[in-house]
Amino acid sequence: MDPTAAARVFTVVVSGLFGLVVGSFLNVVVYRLPLGMSVARPPSHCPSCDTELKPADNIPLFSWLFLRGRCRYCRAPISARYPIVELTTGLAFAGLAWSLGSLRPLPSLLLLAAAALAAAAIDLDGHPVPWAVDVAAALGAVSLVVVAAVSSAPGRIGWAALGGAVSGAAALLPDRSPRGARRAVAVAALGWSASWLWAPGGLVLAAWVVAVAVAFAVGRRRARPRATAAAPSGSRAAGEGTDPPNVSAVPMVVVAVGAFGLLLAGAAVGAPF
Repeated sequence: MDPTAAARVFTVVVSGLFGLVVGSFLNVVVYRLPLGMSVARPPSHCPSCDTELKPADNIPLFSWLFLRGRCRYCRAPISARYPIVELTTGLAFAGLAWSLGSLRPLPSLLLLAAAALAAAAIDLDGHPVPWAVDVAAALGAVSLVVVAAVSSAPGRIGWAALGGAVSGAAALLPDRSPRGARRAVAVAALGWSASWLWAPGGLVLAAWVVAVAVAFAVGRRRARPRATAAAPSGSRAAGEGTDPPNVSAVPMVVVAVGAFGLLLAGAAVGAPF
């Protein structure tokens, strides 16, 4: 095998394995941060029997498969979301490593990808995206400025700023609440990075965000008459037809799917470094 190809395969494999480990940590972040808990203390334990887990119980993806999705000690079921987050993170990391023509932006994009996945999972649970996750996403995106300077590609910074501003605004307009603002920061970081890789990337992401917001708004409006008809006469649901408080105006998980597609495409077809 050509040495360059071998090095690329090695980078992809290492990035994927590292992604599995990061995904295991993201499961802790997704569960604990919205509850105001420390991500370090207490150590990982079974939520059913409260038994502290051993290192063999925490091997990403493998432990869940080996234990058949159950706790080793009390046999309580373990949510399939744990291996899904780990596998998704591993695939995202490997995909970015494979698509990039240079390793320089890889650490920045991996940090952004991890933060975006955490934001999507937390938003899906109905919680606001924690500021710590937003800061991590912003650090990953802004650190690409250094990469552009080292790579003598200052033009990328202007496109990145435009993509971040437009995509963040597109996410904020449908939901200007504090929760919407936190989500918009993560979307802006994704738009910044998408345009850094490929100039129109952030603008395409903004269009995707608008399309998602419109689609979900139409879906909620169509669902309201059915909910109103099913509710007893005079009830709050019949009188107002309001949405549940955890329904997102712009679901982060749907936005993230499009954003990752743009990041991978941008890494593959964007201007060389």
